[in-house]
Amino acid sequence: MYNVPEQFTATAKSGTDSLLNIANAAFTSLERLSALNMSVAKAAALEGTDTWKTLLTVKESQGLTGLSSIAQPSFEKAVTYSRGTYEIFSETGAAVFKELERHFSEFQKSVSATLDQAIKNAPPGTESAAAALKSAFAAASSTYESMANAAKQATESAHASIAAAGDANLKAAIKLTADSSTQQTKAA
Repeated sequence: MYNVPEQFTATAKSGTDSLLNIANAAFTSLERLSALNMSVAKAAALEGTDTWKTLLTVKESQGLTGLSSIAQPSFEKAVTYSRGTYEIFSETGAAVFKELERHFSEFQKSVSATLDQAIKNAPPGTESAAAALKSAFAAASSTYESMANAAKQATESAHASIAAAGDANLKAAIKLTADSSTQQTKAA
């Protein structure tokens, strides 16, 4: 005899454990994001003070042409910050997805075991209905696995595209800043 209350309790416990793991991943992500934000805010305040002090020492307009180099490190830091936040969110998403996959796998096993037990206890003559039910469950599981694999591939592709775009934007900004600095020097 199959004990349904024990199975229900085990499934509820597993679901609760999954939710706690997801909540822990979210809080860890929030802690990391807060630390990153505090670090960036502190660095920005210090650099802003240094930049302001430098600006106050400029006596003539020609002295301002050398200050265009301030923009490049700021842009690089902005790109580094965006990469840091992207990494935090990406890792959190991966942790949540992994936990959901683990939980769904346990759920599949539980449903499969329940179906097997129900088929064993089914009255004679219901074999074709039981086979159809088991086949439908297998098809649903296969569809889920295909969709999960497609989602993983799409995510990996998006990660690669975002990284390449970030690198290209950083290189373009560095070139633009360098070109602007060169033009200002020639004009002076």
